Amino acid sequence: MCYSSAKIRSILILATANYLVPRLQLEKKALEEVGYRIDVLNIDDISFNPRFFKRLAGYYAQVLKKTIKSKYYAVHMTHIVQLPLALVFKIFRKKVVYDAYERYSTDISEKYVNSKHKNLIRELIELFENLIIWVSVDAILVVSTVNEYLKKRYARFCSKVECLYNVPPRNLLYSSNLEDKFNNGTLVIAYVGAIIIDKGLDNFIPLLLRLKQSQLRYKIHFIGSFMDNNVRSEFIAEVNKSGLSENVMVHGQMDYQTMHKTLNQCQIGLTLYSKSPRLSAVGKGSSRKNFTYMCSGMAIITTGVGELSRVIEEEQCGIVIDDPHDLDRICKIIRMLDRDRSSALEYARNGLRAIQKKYNWDLEKQKLLGLYEMISRN
Repeated sequence: MCYSSAKIRSILILATANYLVPRLQLEKKALEEVGYRIDVLNIDDISFNPRFFKRLAGYYAQVLKKTIKSKYYAVHMTHIVQLPLALVFKIFRKKVVYDAYERYSTDISEKYVNSKHKNLIRELIELFENLIIWVSVDAILVVSTVNEYLKKRYARFCSKVECLYNVPPRNLLYSSNLEDKFNNGTLVIAYVGAIIIDKGLDNFIPLLLRLKQSQLRYKIHFIGSFMDNNVRSEFIAEVNKSGLSENVMVHGQMDYQTMHKTLNQCQIGLTLYSKSPRLSAVGKGSSRKNFTYMCSGMAIITTGVGELSRVIEEEQCGIVIDDPHDLDRICKIIRMLDRDRSSALEYARNGLRAIQKKYNWDLEKQKLLGLYEMISRN
């Protein structure tokens, strides 16, 4: 498919960290490949505390100055705090694309509001978001399925809504001999992502002790950031105190290419999400972690929360558990996959096949380019 960028000379991406997350990296590259000029402006530490709100006016002024001075045709927003700027961009005839994270209302109300007012605050946040989208946003990108936010919320207020799954490119597919990988004597496990309570932090040490006590020969890679350095130090100290230092490797955050090289050595990927309200709205296409495990030729153990497990169940590329705190069951599953390497291998093959045929960025980026082509014609 050919796309014309004649009307869109440049796009400003408003990122929310001092680096681009993998999906934004891919979006930027896809747009540049068809001729758009892309600039990125970052804001760090979006934490909804008084210090952040003091900085917000200065950030708004910086974005407006850069946007108007540089004559960007379109602004690609990635966070709800950026949405008020869309009202100003509308006056200056800038196109606005909102790369939405669909659970702001739940996240903010659960984290910052007492239980008595949670529902009210959640509804007010959604009302705020809906109104600005209706008045000022030209197109929306989400990772939810049609039956969630596309139909219930966003599509009611914006006619151009596209669902982009948070998937890796096909060129990162595991390409070595998968049988050799699963014939390796020591079972190699990986956990990728933020190492926090919601995603299993409180369960990791007890689980690893159970595995060691069962005489399983294993190693596990933790790839991701902790809430702060104190939590990281406490975790490592607990690993050492529990006699797990030979089994556990804590890497911290890695760039995407390096992470894939590490995962290509692993046979099992863990996604032990807790069943919190903030995760109940997670869509089928949201779990970059699970898609990355599949791309790396790994069998997956994941929690059935939100729609995170749908792809795993549909493609038969892993085992879905109901309770992430049922450590005896998780331990039993890991030991079973170690003994029955042929079943683990089959899960891995199914995952690779699904990435190759369905869940890859080579397919998803066509939706992104089509969306920008559509708004450029209007």
